[in-house]
Amino acid sequence: MWNVKVLFLLFVTSMAQAAQYSLNWYHWLNDYPWPARYIIVVSGRYESVLYVAQKANKRADTEKSPEFRKYEELFTPTYPLKDTHFSNQNLMGYSDYYEEYGQLGFQVIEFDKTAQVLTSNSSLSPLKARQTRDGDKNRVAMLVAGEGLPGDYWYWLGDWFDGFPSGDGGEFTPALCHHSWDDGRYAKNSSDAYFHPKQKFDRKKVEADIGLFGCREWTYQLYRRPPHMGLQEFPPGPPYIDVTSYGGKHGEKTRIGNFLGWAQFDDPPRPVIGKHGKYWVCLHECPDGEKPGLIPDIKEWTGKRGWPLPKPTPTFPDSKFKNPYKPENPD
Repeated sequence: MWNVKVLFLLFVTSMAQAAQYSLNWYHWLNDYPWPARYIIVVSGRYESVLYVAQKANKRADTEKSPEFRKYEELFTPTYPLKDTHFSNQNLMGYSDYYEEYGQLGFQVIEFDKTAQVLTSNSSLSPLKARQTRDGDKNRVAMLVAGEGLPGDYWYWLGDWFDGFPSGDGGEFTPALCHHSWDDGRYAKNSSDAYFHPKQKFDRKKVEADIGLFGCREWTYQLYRRPPHMGLQEFPPGPPYIDVTSYGGKHGEKTRIGNFLGWAQFDDPPRPVIGKHGKYWVCLHECPDGEKPGLIPDIKEWTGKRGWPLPKPTPTFPDSKFKNPYKPENPD
């Protein structure tokens, strides 16, 4: 007959073999309503994104951990140029073998106003967006399984950039940023800043690795609605969002790099377009029922709708701002 001590040891052992997690990650910010109607995650090499997600989740399964999982494995990607006759060609102006047109991919995750995920996925439990604070007290967004009870799976979705302490950056905040791609896009990433304080920020490397277009550039355009979309705080912008990373000396080196974008619930549908190498492509909310894919002639595509041609949009590295992380009137 099992005695109490043996039963207790078996219970402790089973708990040790169960999911390992920290309660600190499950402190949800219920005073912050979920603002995103959808998010879109884009990469010039989306198969690599899926590979990393699969490896990370397999490791989490082995460790029986619900934490730091990768949501990309749960959703079906779209490759808008995969079936084109030039899909295996390398991008014009880029020497990396993997920069092939057919590798351009993305995933869209749609939400309702209660933050429930509407997009079909392979999660065993319904997914919901929740917000919490990380160890540095920054506001972060997660996808959680179920209601996000302690021990439920969670997936790091993004980090909210709520502006600089100096007050600068209001034209692109709050911005939902990718938790890794945007850390290092505008200044040295956090690990380099800590371990290599003398290392300089290399904008050319950012251009080559992930592209210059990120969460700040997306949100800058998001907040500049065209006039027909109603009143707004900022000057109007075009009726589409141009996600092109304009590199080179004069913006002539074009690609769609890695980024995360989003839309608010009161944002009407707005095409997401970009120039990838020498081809224009529509990624999401394409007009007139068009499916994501090649835009054969950007002049004809915009002209028949009375829209302006795309032009390079500003970028917002930290170097553009004077003492961005210092309050203007410190105590």
